[in-house]
Amino acid sequence: MSWNKIVGNDRVKRILQQQMIDSKLANSYLFTGINGIGKEAMAIEFAKTLNCEYPIISSDSYIACDSCKSCHLFDNLLHQNLELVYALPASSGDTATDKLSEAQIDEIKQQLEKKVSDPFSKIKVKGANIIRLNSIRDVKRKLALTQGTKGKRVVIVSDAERMNTEAANAFLKTLEEPNDNIIIILCTSKPDQILATIKSRCQIIKFAPLNKSDIEAKILIEHNVSADTAKIASELSMGSYTKALEYFDHNFVEMRRMIVDTLRNSLKKKHFRKDISDSLNEIIKKYDKEEIIFLLQLLSIWIRDAELIKAGLLNIANPDDIETIKSFAKSYKDKNLLNINEYIETTIYLINRNVLVGASLYSLFLNIRHYLIQVKV
Repeated sequence: MSWNKIVGNDRVKRILQQQMIDSKLANSYLFTGINGIGKEAMAIEFAKTLNCEYPIISSDSYIACDSCKSCHLFDNLLHQNLELVYALPASSGDTATDKLSEAQIDEIKQQLEKKVSDPFSKIKVKGANIIRLNSIRDVKRKLALTQGTKGKRVVIVSDAERMNTEAANAFLKTLEEPNDNIIIILCTSKPDQILATIKSRCQIIKFAPLNKSDIEAKILIEHNVSADTAKIASELSMGSYTKALEYFDHNFVEMRRMIVDTLRNSLKKKHFRKDISDSLNEIIKKYDKEEIIFLLQLLSIWIRDAELIKAGLLNIANPDDIETIKSFAKSYKDKNLLNINEYIETTIYLINRNVLVGASLYSLFLNIRHYLIQVKV
């Protein structure tokens, strides 16, 4: 991996490289931004570059050689100067992994291997939602045992907001005793859940959501998918590369068909109430809450495509369904179809607030019907 393989956030790359050029590094950083935009990937590349044996340095860039032994070790997450901290299952042992089962240890290894192949991936271990005190103690012991080690020791904490109170307080003591040879990087999508005392000791670097075009290009390069699939995934990403990849886990064509069929049923002249209910019952039976939100996002993009076609623009997110979208756009050429997306956004909000899914969806399609054909429902 190298800087140019981390999609987007060029401003952050410039900040970190300039600090290395000027030898003005902070002892601790807080990387903030939505999930899936490369905070940890950036932290690992930063650590690798700091420890590179033959860095390529110019007046405005500081790049790892990607060839030396140190770089290879970092690329495989095996360098002694790298410590990754992440949520682990509860352990009654002295260390964070002492009493874990063989199956849990194997799962951790698999997650690490996945992160080696894709630094954007998140280490997720079943039953692990908290960073506990023994994980922080493990890191502190390792740092104490390797004092005087060549290079920079870098500790990267994934989802730092997951530290429980004991872990956060222990970590605070580490931050209060800075060591020029140690750099700590906390990564979080929820900075408001980080202790103020911890934030005050970190240089805060904000990551921006990624451009859809950058996500689309990266998907095309790294995944064996069609251009249409890459485009739709980038549209669904909300600026997050990993969220775009989640799209591949869904049967997009089938899901789109179901939600668009529900829209069609809501616009029938007769029996629309029963047909809406039948469609929604099928959806609710087949999909969970998160998948239903995904369905609504698909519908929102489909509706937006219809409005784009009305405006004479053909660069849409659903080119494989263009004839159906054209027909819909022609039928409602006198309506601002984007107003429908306001209803969809409200429905997503309600579902996220645990309002009954069925009732929320039924109300949505009645509201769409009322808006498009102006009849009492």
